[in-house]
Order: sequence, then structure tokens, then C-alpha cells
Amino acid sequence: LWAALLLCGGGVALALSWRRAPEAAFWASLFWIAWSPLARADNIGGAIGTTALLAQERWIYLPAVAILGGVTSLAVQAAARWVEEEGAVGRRGRPMRWGALGIGIPLLLGLGAAAGTHARVQRDPFAQLAQLYEMPEEALGRVGRANRLMYYAWRVALPSGDLADAIERAEAAVELVPDSPIYARGLAGLRGQAGEWEEAHRLVSTWLDADSTFLARQSETNYRVYDDFNRVGGELWLVRAEAEGRLGRPERAGPAFCSAIARGQPVELVLRAVDRTPGVERPLRCG
Repeated sequence: LWAALLLCGGGVALALSWRRAPEAAFWASLFWIAWSPLARADNIGGAIGTTALLAQERWIYLPAVAILGGVTSLAVQAAARWVEEEGAVGRRGRPMRWGALGIGIPLLLGLGAAAGTHARVQRDPFAQLAQLYEMPEEALGRVGRANRLMYYAWRVALPSGDLADAIERAEAAVELVPDSPIYARGLAGLRGQAGEWEEAHRLVSTWLDADSTFLARQSETNYRVYDDFNRVGGELWLVRAEAEGRLGRPERAGPAFCSAIARGQPVELVLRAVDRTPGVERPLRCG
């Protein structure tokens, strides 16, 4: 943390030193312009805070452009000084410039390709699934193996009509990571599609009815459990609401749908679930 703060402070100092070192000030300022949108408010462990460090790999690409630009600029200046000292500006200057471009352009193109690949993997579940299968088994932890099982269940087995295989894989994922609600929610959704609403209700209620002691106990083996719960809390309520209606308890389904909206579920998605849930009528009356 102290090293990161010193680095940030040094960058700010460089950005303000335009009179003494204008080129360094330019690249430092470009770095801060590129980095500033990446600072974000995050919800981790139930507390809102500002994430000030580049903690995830997908946050490095924009700042890396400024860093590579600064390094290339310094390399070009060093090469120019060397050419002048050798006294052969005409003979060596042009090859040196083309050499600098030949190094800098492939670096930037490679950076762009890596950023594009990473962005595609982040947003495309099929790319995520392919990446998980391409990784060697020993490189996958329990979360990686659980993700592979769950992605396959939802993106391959279920669309192919093999619901039994999808449920089997999702159950294996829950066994691998029982301390995260993400996989319980995935299995509950599949159980609901199979008409097993009692089991779906039980899976989501394990987390929705849990107290702080339960979550603290899960955090001993999964330090991201609070973040996981915040990510899928609305989806858990949505499954529970539909399960309540399917099990003949529509008076409980309405408040659960309202809880799903309060936890960030899109209203259109919730209303579609309301339409297919027996006994629940529009409009929803949420306080």
C-alpha cells in the first residue's frame, strides 16, 4: 500500500513539474487522465469505499498506453543522443527512427489485441467457457472448475435440452464451492426450470435467511462471500419470489419481487417473472 501511494504521489509530482520536465509532465498527466475513470466506488464486505489501486488486470490497459508511450519517448531520445555523439546523424538517424517505430507500433498493437481479447472474455460467456477448457486442469482452482461446470450447464447443456445434465453439473459446482451464493443461485434456477420449486426455494433461502454469523463462517473459506452475496442478492430474491408463487404462496411472492427490485434487478425482468408466476397480479405495490 505504501509503495503504491509513493508511486501515485510521484506521478502527481511529475504531472505538476511541467516547467522543469515538460515531457515527463506530459506523460504523467496522460497516465492520470487514462487512469482516473478506473477509480470506482465498490461494495466489498458491505462497506462502500473507493478502490484506488489497480487491483484487477482489466484495469491496466489504458494506463499502460501512457507508460509505454513514455518509455518509447525516452528510448528515442537516448537513441538520438547516441547518434549525435557518434557523429553519424545522416547515416544512422533514419534507421534508428524506423527501429523505434518498429518496436513501439507492435507493442501498442499487441496491447490493443490483448485488451480486446480480455474484454471479450469478460463479456462473452462462451469465450469464458472456452478459456476455462483451454487452461490445464492443475491450473484451475475450485472456483475455476465450478465456473466451468456452471457455464457449461447454462450455456451448453440447458440450450441443448439436456436439463438433467445441466442440473448434475450445477450440483457438482455447488459441492466444489458451497461457500458462495453464486453457484447456489445457478442451481436454484435450474431446479426451478425442472419444476422443483421446493428445492429451489430451499437453496436460495439458505442465503437469504442467513444471519451475520453464517456469512462470517463462510468468509473463513471464501473471502469474497460478502461481495458474492451483494452481486446475486437480487437474483436470489427473484428466484424466491417465483418459487413462493409456484408453491401456492402468492402473498409472499409480491414482497419478494419488490425485494428483487430493491436489490437492483431490472424492473422489466421482474415484471416478466410476475407474469409467469401464478397468483401474483400487476401492478406490484412496493413501498
